[in-house]
Amino acid sequence: MGLKMQTIFALLAMMFVASPGQDSIQPYLIGLWGVGSPYDLRQPVGLHARQEAKIRNMKIRLAMDHIEVCGKIVQIESVQAEDLSTREFLLQYGFSPRRIGLDGSRITEVTINEHQSRNACGKFEDPGTNLLISAQKVVMQTGNDYFPLDRL
Repeated sequence: MGLKMQTIFALLAMMFVASPGQDSIQPYLIGLWGVGSPYDLRQPVGLHARQEAKIRNMKIRLAMDHIEVCGKIVQIESVQAEDLSTREFLLQYGFSPRRIGLDGSRITEVTINEHQSRNACGKFEDPGTNLLISAQKVVMQTGNDYFPLDRL
């Protein structure tokens, strides 16, 4: 794919993800997602091995009004989206977005049910409620671990 097509695709993808201040899930995120193995960032990890194993290979369904995760349905109460430059991402997260497969000049950080999503899967926040998105990649943050999401 040529650079011009990549740029057009990136712009279209960002239009469909979420806009800053958005209060609903955008169509691009609706559907069934599979969780991959976490990225090894060599930093303090919030999940222990059993929790991480439970999250790997799980399925997450995002809908306009709820998330299906860990066999439960969690209603979506709020959605916040913030666009970050690569530099802003580095300052906020302490590592380059490329280390978790995110590439591009802008990364969108999507937070669903901020401070309210801790009941479906145990002590850590519900998988699927903290997402990082760049042009063609979606990464989920859970308990200071970062997992790639793939559309199923």
